[in-house]
Amino acid sequence: MTSIIRKSFRNKVLILIIALFLFLFLFLRFSPYKALSQFMDRKKSCRFYDRNHTLIQISSVENGLRREWTDFDNIPQDIKKAIIKSEDKRFYFHNGVDSFAIIHAFFQNLKSKKNVRGASTITMQLVKIISKNPNRNYYTKITDALNAYRMEARFSKREILELYLNNVPFGYNCEGITSAARTFFSKELNELTKEEITLLIASLPNPTLYNPIKNPDACCEKAHSLYKKTFSYTNENELKETIRSFAKKSSLFSYPFEMPHLIQFVKNNTKELPNEITLSTDLKIQNMAESFLFSSLKSSNSSRINNASLLLINNADCSVLAWIGNASWSDSINNGQIDGVLTKNQAGSSMKPFLYALSMEQRDENHKRKYFPSSILEDIPLEFGNSNLYIPHNFNNKYNGPVRFRIALSSSLNVPSVAILNDVGVETYLNKLFELGFDSLKQDGKKADLGLALGAGEVKLYELVTAFSVFSRDGKYMQLSFTNEKNKKEKQIYEKDVARIICSILSDKNARALGFGYNQTFQTEYDSIFKTGTSNQYQNIIALGSTKDWTIGIWMGNFSGETVIGKTGSSLPAATAKKILDNLTIQKYKDFSKAPSFDEPENWTKKDICSLSGMIATKNCNATIKEYIENGTKSELCSWHKAEGTYVLPSEYQQWAEISRYSGKISYSSANLEIRTPQNNAIFYFDNTNQQRQAIPFEIIGGNEDFCDIFYDNSFYKTQERPFSFSMPVEYGQHEVKIICGNMEKNISFEVK
Repeated sequence: MTSIIRKSFRNKVLILIIALFLFLFLFLRFSPYKALSQFMDRKKSCRFYDRNHTLIQISSVENGLRREWTDFDNIPQDIKKAIIKSEDKRFYFHNGVDSFAIIHAFFQNLKSKKNVRGASTITMQLVKIISKNPNRNYYTKITDALNAYRMEARFSKREILELYLNNVPFGYNCEGITSAARTFFSKELNELTKEEITLLIASLPNPTLYNPIKNPDACCEKAHSLYKKTFSYTNENELKETIRSFAKKSSLFSYPFEMPHLIQFVKNNTKELPNEITLSTDLKIQNMAESFLFSSLKSSNSSRINNASLLLINNADCSVLAWIGNASWSDSINNGQIDGVLTKNQAGSSMKPFLYALSMEQRDENHKRKYFPSSILEDIPLEFGNSNLYIPHNFNNKYNGPVRFRIALSSSLNVPSVAILNDVGVETYLNKLFELGFDSLKQDGKKADLGLALGAGEVKLYELVTAFSVFSRDGKYMQLSFTNEKNKKEKQIYEKDVARIICSILSDKNARALGFGYNQTFQTEYDSIFKTGTSNQYQNIIALGSTKDWTIGIWMGNFSGETVIGKTGSSLPAATAKKILDNLTIQKYKDFSKAPSFDEPENWTKKDICSLSGMIATKNCNATIKEYIENGTKSELCSWHKAEGTYVLPSEYQQWAEISRYSGKISYSSANLEIRTPQNNAIFYFDNTNQQRQAIPFEIIGGNEDFCDIFYDNSFYKTQERPFSFSMPVEYGQHEVKIICGNMEKNISFEVK
């Protein structure tokens, strides 16, 4: 009976002990450890490399501190070996507190009657880093010991050593062995020699006292001792000299600060930065682009241009090669930290290619294409809208009469562009722009209305460059990428042949002559396309350029809102873009003639057309050119040119003929009767201060007679002889006008308020 009681008692004691140990373990493992939670959430530095693995920048975590992280498996074995020899020989054999080391240190300190050595393990040193408590007393030592047990219960030895090596302070605003290798020896961690490893680890007990830069002698002495304990050697004196030579080579690393705007963008758009990121950029190309851009900016001082930005991408995968957000990150006077690549600005005429490409894909009710490169567009005074009247003007305030589609786009004429948008529809155009990545227009794009044809909506250079590259990529859109990973997602935005024709138009020097003359800044010796733009207040000047390989966009202006002085137009950014593309082409192909050309459209053939009418040329046409005609299209013969070189323009050019003093003939009856001005349901406002000079202008074209009868509010007003241009009185109220010309009739209404 007694033995049974004793056995039962022993079992209870054993269970109690097991329960006690289990409780202790669970307490150590799961009890709240706020300091540890905060420590594990600390930010780490991120290493940014370009595509050639050139270091661009290392992000700081706070107050310029660098804390780079290297996973345990990537930390060289020599470093692990040396740190354990130096700081904690029995690291793998204790549970956070080394009892043998404590006893040994106690008797050694007692014998010497002073503290000659400590007994902190690597785990306890890590706990000190976590607690950030500078006070050293019996209470903190007991707390450190308890927390060391907690660390051992929560992490493996491997994890503890990894945490320690990546967070131990080395002074000079760096923490962790990776940042120390860079700070003191300008090396990646895996490039350190054994001598450099021992010099770094030797400084750990007191980075200020044993620093290899400030106190090389003390550091070398400790490093020599550590090397002998850790690594094999043949000659001690030679070892001392070798270690000393490495100490002399140590110097503080100058951390690079390249591409600050791009890296800021990447950081802002990355939830959690990894240890390192390899970007798609090329630092050599970035530096070359900066050199050209800043030189151009410097030469523009007289034009009051203080800010500039640039984006260069690789067309093959839409990856960023160079990103310049502003002239100088540190220029606070001129808002240097504002990133012009991401800032929304009016893009002006640089948006027109997207509209013209869209118009070429429009079909009429018979499914026939509405616009061709040979289509004739009206560059004449035109009015659009009713209550919100919109009257576009060309940049030189001149009108060119009938112009071919190709010339209208190449020479960046405004009136034909607005007419095309009015026909295509603002909603249709906006949807296409959204497909092209112009998210900036989703909020206020509709407010720009027909002004979108002239780039009135505010967009980012980021969006412009990505969208413009579509033409060099046969109409395929790809999202911009920043890393070296292959970007495989493509979306066909425009027909392949339409994109190729747009490239043909934008690279046509002769077609640009009407708007820019023959001496063009952006003419290249290889196939390239360019489009420039200027905002209506001359606050922004933009140039876009593209080859088969690259697309570039440059913005210049002032973030302060100041307008540009002088008539620089977009020639300045265009010239800079050309220089950069020239440089890239020579670097890659050695000779301009070896650069790839834009592909010809597959289903179009070049034919002789009349340069005036855009129709198939006849023997009466005195000027002909080659132009793409879609295969299977029935093309009309030129009906404008008559015998003996004379020609007759359609009736819609009658007002332009009068303004431009055109001496040729007008075929007034070549069209159906049409009231071109004013628009139906137009609204006019009476001005009491200028009553005598007010009138409502009318222009009517077409009809099958040379006279028309005009009825005003159902009463006969007068008979008008050609050309049908006249004025009506300004009277309050709603009014109706009826025009009768032969057997044709037309009515409109307007209101005067």
